[in-house]
Amino acid sequence: MVTWHDLPRKYELKDITIYAEDISFSVREYTSTQTLSADNYLVLLDCSQTGITVTLPAASSHQNRMYTIKKTDNSVNKVTIDANSTETIDGEKTIELKTQYAYVTIVCDGTEWFIIGGEYVKMEDTLEDTLDEQEKINDNLELLTKELKAVRDKLDRLASAMYSDLRKDVD
Repeated sequence: MVTWHDLPRKYELKDITIYAEDISFSVREYTSTQTLSADNYLVLLDCSQTGITVTLPAASSHQNRMYTIKKTDNSVNKVTIDANSTETIDGEKTIELKTQYAYVTIVCDGTEWFIIGGEYVKMEDTLEDTLDEQEKINDNLELLTKELKAVRDKLDRLASAMYSDLRKDVD
């Protein structure tokens, strides 16, 4: 039987070296706007007082960098993650974390940032957009219903007038 202790302490896979030792990374908690650096990895944000913007560093100098960014509070304030300058995150200039415990993990290829995990965004935005569209549709239906009632009333009056005229002609 092979146990963990019997395995070599180092594995090499192409350009990746993995050490079978304790893994540690930085955890930073913030309550205000930040620009991330190489010192960041896991970023916890408390927006209970105000919305927070997290600006990503330049992709060109952060190839293979990974960040996990999480909103920890339950306020209505948002975390806005802003790509540096004209760079993008999955094609978007910014993304937002709007709900408590929403998070996103992003990685950089040296030119832009990519979402590789998380529980947050696009579905929430899609749902919000869908609800907004549904509200517009409901408003339009209400308006059309009122207009149709007005047209029906007008047709009723016209039919009544025509009937009265016909009755006069017959009499």
